[in-house]
Order: sequence, then C-alpha cells, then structure tokens
Amino acid sequence: MRKITKQEVMDIAKQLHFTFSEAELESLLTDFDVYFKQLAVFDAIDTQGVEPLVYPFETPVHHLRPDSGTHVLERDALLSNAPKTKDNFVVVPKVVK
Repeated sequence: MRKITKQEVMDIAKQLHFTFSEAELESLLTDFDVYFKQLAVFDAIDTQGVEPLVYPFETPVHHLRPDSGTHVLERDALLSNAPKTKDNFVVVPKVVK
C-alpha cells in the first residue's frame, strides 16, 4: 500500500502556493491513508477475464431534447450593453498576473 509522506504533501502545497497549519496537514495525511486503504480493497478484487466496461447499457439512451435555437440575439445589440469593447469582444480587467 502506498503511503504519502508529510514532505510530499508540503512539496505539492508549495508548488500550488498553498499553506497548511500542522493540524490541517495531519488531517490530510489521515485522509490520504484512508483513501489508499480503500484503493487497496479494489486492488484485491480478482478481475482476471473481466472485460472493461465502456458503457453500462447495450445501446446508449439519450433523454435530452434536440438543441435548437429559438431566439438569436444580434452581436451588435449584445456588445452595445458592454462598458468596453474591442474587435467585437468585451474587454474586462486582467485577473491573472
């Protein structure tokens, strides 16, 4: 069974710019232990000769209505509501540095 270490969690957290308290870190390690124990149960199941399941039914069933537009808005009318536009696009403030 795989065991994730405190250092692995801290390294991944650093790469993702996360910070954890010691209690949160211990809770994560406990959760990972439970997760890997649950996966070990699946690993113990004998699947020799079992075909992979691609779709649970013989024929796919779709209960969705056909996609059809009933009311199409004009681009100029839509862009007229935007506070700032450029080249037929809405200009918004930059949110990613």
